[in-house]
Amino acid sequence: MNKTVNLLVISLLMASLLLYAPNIQRAVATGSHDVGIKNVTIDCSVTWNGAPSRINVTVVNNGIYSETVNVTIYANNKTIGEFDGIALASGTSKTINMQWDGRFQGSNSSQIGAYVISAFVHPVENETNTADNTFVAGTIKVTIPGDVNGDGKINILDLILVSSQMGRSFPPSGMTLPVPWRTDVNNDGKVDIVDLAMEALFMMLYNTPQTA
Repeated sequence: MNKTVNLLVISLLMASLLLYAPNIQRAVATGSHDVGIKNVTIDCSVTWNGAPSRINVTVVNNGIYSETVNVTIYANNKTIGEFDGIALASGTSKTINMQWDGRFQGSNSSQIGAYVISAFVHPVENETNTADNTFVAGTIKVTIPGDVNGDGKINILDLILVSSQMGRSFPPSGMTLPVPWRTDVNNDGKVDIVDLAMEALFMMLYNTPQTA
């Protein structure tokens, strides 16, 4: 008797699985493709041609399937970086690194102005949650070479800033990013006598009256 009951129960369970399995599979698949931008960091909010700011974008796969994703980085609404074919296993993330000094495609010179930096991971097939596909990081101010504090001028204040950071790495360790000034004038990762000399030269050239 018990064997008959057990067989009946098992048969009913198997029939239920066969009946509802397609619906269960569809329910699991819906919403299980989910990629996003976890974080975007900028090392310095002041940049110029030859001294780019570093932008780091972390893209994550929150879904249950492996995905191949494409990421676009913007300054305002203009594309400054495109990274395609990034492979992400389920539950993993990768960080993309790039540098930007205010130049756009087709231009050899930096475009002075303030630009909001954002990153966008393009939705994958069957993705329904796209709220985390865009991440707005902050603003980078593109200015004239030597304008350390980003106020649009080159003067003694910039020279003092460079002097105050002599002997330190850049960006300074332990400092909240983005750094609001650029004392690493030659962009070699440290602040030294070379940066001080370059800043003094920038200040002299910028403040020398131009003759007709």
